Amino acid sequence: MSEQTSGLSSGSCIVQFHAPWCGPCRTLHPIVEEVAGDFSGEVSVVRIDVDRDESAAVRWKVRGVPTLLALNDGREVARLTGARTPEQVRSLFRAAQGQEMPTTGKPSLVRPLIAFLGMGLTLTPHLDPAWRPLSWVGIALVLWGMQDACPMCSVAMRPVAKGMAVLGKILRRR
Repeated sequence: MSEQTSGLSSGSCIVQFHAPWCGPCRTLHPIVEEVAGDFSGEVSVVRIDVDRDESAAVRWKVRGVPTLLALNDGREVARLTGARTPEQVRSLFRAAQGQEMPTTGKPSLVRPLIAFLGMGLTLTPHLDPAWRPLSWVGIALVLWGMQDACPMCSVAMRPVAKGMAVLGKILRRR
């Protein structure tokens, strides 16, 4: 057990696995800090750099960064991977305190099917070069369809979502 994780056996704790090269990790850090301020004295936060402490990442079966673990008396009670909203992080802090995290229900097949459709559209220029604009639509659909499963896709979708919001405002003015 590493030095950082040796004191995780009692109380409520959030373990934040990160890496200095990880963009979503840098995005998530201020969110965790903000929420941690709301739970000051109730839930502690431990940050672990996976490059420096690989054994902790292996021990806790961390497959990607950023990963947040909610521990209650040293036992994992919930886990989030990827960039998350403040409300999702707040929910994880509540889980560390013994409250239940809200479930999202059964996974939907809509987004994977849209991602699959997007993959098909990215291949259309190989059939006919005149369809090249459709490949960009396909890439956007793949990113949108995968954003829940892939942290990098969720980060890549932010500028697309902002662009779509601007386009929507322009179209509503007309």
